[in-house]
Amino acid sequence: MSNTINIVRYNHKSQLGIEDLYSIYSQIFLDNGFKVVCENYLKDNSVNIIFDEFTDHKIRKDIKDFKKKKEGSIYIVPTEFLTSLHFGERSFNFFDTNFFYKLFFSFLFIFLRLYYYFSNTFFKIQNLFDVKPVEKKVKRIDRKKIRKLKKNVVFKYLIYPFLLFFYLILNPRTIGIPWLKHKHRYLKLHIYISSKPIVFNFFSLLKKLFASFYYYVIWLSFLFPLFLLTHPKIGLSWSKAKLTPLGLYLYKYNFVSKNFDKWLFVYWKIKKHVYEFKRYHSLLLIVKYSDGFIHFHKVLKKQYERNFSSVKSLFINPLIDKKAFKNNFNKHKFGFYLTGTVTSYRHESFEKLELAILRKYNKAFFRIDSFKDTANKYNKDIYQFSYNPGQSSSWDYSSPTRLYRSINFNHSIPIIDKRSFDADIEELAIVLDDKIADYSSQLSTNSEIFNAYLDKIDIYNKKSKKINSVFFENFKEL
Repeated sequence: MSNTINIVRYNHKSQLGIEDLYSIYSQIFLDNGFKVVCENYLKDNSVNIIFDEFTDHKIRKDIKDFKKKKEGSIYIVPTEFLTSLHFGERSFNFFDTNFFYKLFFSFLFIFLRLYYYFSNTFFKIQNLFDVKPVEKKVKRIDRKKIRKLKKNVVFKYLIYPFLLFFYLILNPRTIGIPWLKHKHRYLKLHIYISSKPIVFNFFSLLKKLFASFYYYVIWLSFLFPLFLLTHPKIGLSWSKAKLTPLGLYLYKYNFVSKNFDKWLFVYWKIKKHVYEFKRYHSLLLIVKYSDGFIHFHKVLKKQYERNFSSVKSLFINPLIDKKAFKNNFNKHKFGFYLTGTVTSYRHESFEKLELAILRKYNKAFFRIDSFKDTANKYNKDIYQFSYNPGQSSSWDYSSPTRLYRSINFNHSIPIIDKRSFDADIEELAIVLDDKIADYSSQLSTNSEIFNAYLDKIDIYNKKSKKINSVFFENFKEL
């Protein structure tokens, strides 16, 4: 086996949250005598470690070509939970228990599975005739070619009216809605020629349909009051239209406006689950080209061993830098910050924690930031304690990456709602209960209590070294 480890980065558009994993795996291999590099490509004669996200066809093609033509190995680090729906369908992170909700998405995923199959087949067929594929978008063809194309009978009477109709329906802004701050635009039909297949884009269509529904209902709802309630000096000029206070009042309390947040929530939920399924489906396409899985979460290891029995699953534990934690913890202020994406449940839970602390200690600091802020310790001052609740009250799994970031990078002690017993690093977190205010204060001021916590870090590191020694024995044999 090669002594060079290549941490592949280019398959994730955003590095937010993934950088922690880069640091974790890089440090583990460096501590065990490997040379670690981070490249935006698969490296020959190296062990390539790539984190799960294969929705881009180009990435899947790179992996297939690499395994067929080049020397080297590929290990996948899964980051998402496998969940089951009806009719044997699976996806990532689908934890909704409502029967009809699962039924709807089961049918949707069946449709998407067929769509992905035919679009992928179409892509393969096209590649047979596409000698020189074009990676960048080609400029639209000139007017002469458009006029020539329009003379075609099939295009003129079947395809063009269809495109024209959907362009108008799915792009309501072409009509002009000035009070929604959309500029008036005239209809322009652009025809593009690309080496990539013209396939059905589910995300784009869903977004446009949703936007069309909202825009058109708002437009019809306020067409009449807009004409009657504009300022006299403006008249009926669409380009300068302004609603009077009465018009704004009607707009504010309109049925569509009041329920828009609910519609928006439904749309984003559908989009999220469709994306999760797309990630799961792309993993199915690429898993046969991998040499193994590397896990940092016990539940993920069990799930992937059960569903991908032909692929070897290995397990590691990152080590904590006890000296750095000890030196930096007391430099932080006594306070609490929220980690992870800010959901309504996490926000409410953090407010309860804040009340529990302030009942006894009114000088504590509190902060709720976006996930981007909490993931970057250089953005703001880090407090001594981080709060790590699940995304919802029904969330049953811990987040070892967030716990590790809190302790090893931010030098804070993590607080959790409950123990899930699915990650060894969870032993270093303290559970939120009625004594949280006193215990957190003691950790901050009492040296004996703090030293007892440092002993827990020693126990965790000793256990992790044994686990990692087993990992490297199996890793070198593969």
